[in-house]
Amino acid sequence: MQALLGPSGAGKSTLLEVLSLRRRPAAGRVSAPRSRRAVAFVPQDGAFPPTLSVLEVVRFHEALLPPHAAVRNAALNGAAGAAAGVAAAGRPRAEAVLRVMGLGAAADTLGVYDIRLSLVSSVQVGGVLPGGLALRGLSGGERKRLAIACGVLGRPRVLLLDEPTSGLDSCAARSVMAHVRGMTRQDGQAVVASIHQPAAVLWGMFDAVTLLADGYLLFNGPAPGLAPWLGESLGRTYDPAVHGLPSDWALGLASAFGLGAVSEDSGCEGGRAGEAASAEELAAVADSFKLRQEELRRRQLALLEAASGSDDGSSGSGSSAPTAAAAAKPPPRRGFWSQLSTLAHRELLLVTRNPADVAGRTLTFVWVAALVGFCFQGIPDTASGLRARLNILFSSLCFLLLMPFLSTSLLAGGKEAFVRDAGARLYSPAAYYLAKVAATLPFGVLSSACFHLVAYGLTGLRGGAWAAAQSCTLGVLAYLIGAQMLHLAVLLTPHQDSAFMLAIGWTSLQMIFSGFFVVFGELRYSWLAQVRARAALAGVAAHCPCPERQLRHVSAMYFALEGTAVVEFAGRDFACDASGLAPGAAALLSGLVVNAAGAPALPPAALLAGAMQGGGGGCGVRADAVLRYYGFDRSFGGSVGALAAYLGVQHLLSYAAVVVLARRR
Repeated sequence: MQALLGPSGAGKSTLLEVLSLRRRPAAGRVSAPRSRRAVAFVPQDGAFPPTLSVLEVVRFHEALLPPHAAVRNAALNGAAGAAAGVAAAGRPRAEAVLRVMGLGAAADTLGVYDIRLSLVSSVQVGGVLPGGLALRGLSGGERKRLAIACGVLGRPRVLLLDEPTSGLDSCAARSVMAHVRGMTRQDGQAVVASIHQPAAVLWGMFDAVTLLADGYLLFNGPAPGLAPWLGESLGRTYDPAVHGLPSDWALGLASAFGLGAVSEDSGCEGGRAGEAASAEELAAVADSFKLRQEELRRRQLALLEAASGSDDGSSGSGSSAPTAAAAAKPPPRRGFWSQLSTLAHRELLLVTRNPADVAGRTLTFVWVAALVGFCFQGIPDTASGLRARLNILFSSLCFLLLMPFLSTSLLAGGKEAFVRDAGARLYSPAAYYLAKVAATLPFGVLSSACFHLVAYGLTGLRGGAWAAAQSCTLGVLAYLIGAQMLHLAVLLTPHQDSAFMLAIGWTSLQMIFSGFFVVFGELRYSWLAQVRARAALAGVAAHCPCPERQLRHVSAMYFALEGTAVVEFAGRDFACDASGLAPGAAALLSGLVVNAAGAPALPPAALLAGAMQGGGGGCGVRADAVLRYYGFDRSFGGSVGALAAYLGVQHLLSYAAVVVLARRR
């Protein structure tokens, strides 16, 4: 076990991230990139899904390990040989790790009895769910031990721990490090742990120590040699009675980097009565230690060359090299389908065990749909209800685009979890993305279908199961597009607030260009005048559609509104009211029957005037005129295809964002 010491900002976490290949080095190159699988890194702020059990968390990590990891771990399971390790692959390794780390009693957080574990209690992982709901669970020390347990599952050759005792009291810190020491002694692993001011009991657990200061290496070697080296290099005398532990004295001296000289009243352990070292002195220590390391490296290379020369021609050398290379070669990652099934199972558990993500959201969809239904209930089946029906379609689609914002915190939490896992390269971005979609898609379809069908039935839109199914299909697609856009915004932006701003801007754009507020054929933008002029000069003006009309293609809501309007109005006739038309309906119908030149269209102006004054006389309005007025000429299948293509492009962009996130880590 090796301690990584240094004051705040010395570069301890950065060094560990570089060693674990989670951070790109500023210079040089990685000569053995596949060594990532031989190194496990446990970050300081490791977090786990609060709703999963301890055993589920460990088994999830184990399921993503190489298939033959259980063979290498047979010794820890107490198995008699590799065959027993193969037979016990799966649960025994996870259970054994939990026992060694002191988490056996908390392994089953849901209270499921397991005879082999002999569990005596049930404790959730716990924590704060996205949205703020807090669940009781493990203590801080138990969380640290769980993080370390996940790190040692694959029995890495090197275990890197970033501040494993931060935030813990002395008892919990001692417990965590004692379990780490027992685990590594049993597995034969090397441990490098960054630690801040270790207590005496913790200092005694470390065999070696590395001291950093402002990115400089001041010492690296056996722990007992730390104080003598600093005393010799700085001309100081270390007195345990005065300075305490060697680690305290060394940290006090190293704190001079970046602070100038440490004054007597600075409060640093090394700054007592003239014992402080200046930054210049410590820089000289770093240079001296660098020269010492280079000399030691030259001697080691000379010894290795001499040994290799004496071994030339021996029978054993030719066979041992391939064996060592094979042993050093890290095992391959689990296959794609294995990753996909494991991730899909985890995502399904996360969705179903979060009450705010299923029951709460579905109930919100239902009561909002009921509110919409009650507001529009009782619309007449006559011509005066045309505008109200169009209003229902538009408002329902608006709600479906806005409802995904209920899940903003859930999506942000999922992104944070993926970023943490991406650093460890536990799985491929493709497996994660497909699992995420497969687990969340059914619940999104269910919630949006409930909303649309409740609103559809209460408002009294076009009757018939087929019409309801068509309209529901378009509504579900509109919701999925809104939800996917929110997911894309979360992936593209650094934090939740910026994701909300991006998504709400996109939603506003959808509503503006939906075709409900303005008719695209009536728009004339001055900044598009040159496009029209060039089309006229080219002689294609008659065949080139209005450029303003093409703006509708940026709005998925346009295709959804077009499709639902076609389902509602196509082929229908509405009788005129006996009491006359409402002013709003009259204005709408006036626009339908009179063209721009003032000539009568559908129906005759005289018949419309009679309908506005009191109806009767077999007056009726063909609803297809509404579709022509708004330019809704696409079939139901065409609208579904346009929405599906829009959703497909969003998924491609989202997957690309996931890949970029993974590569950044």
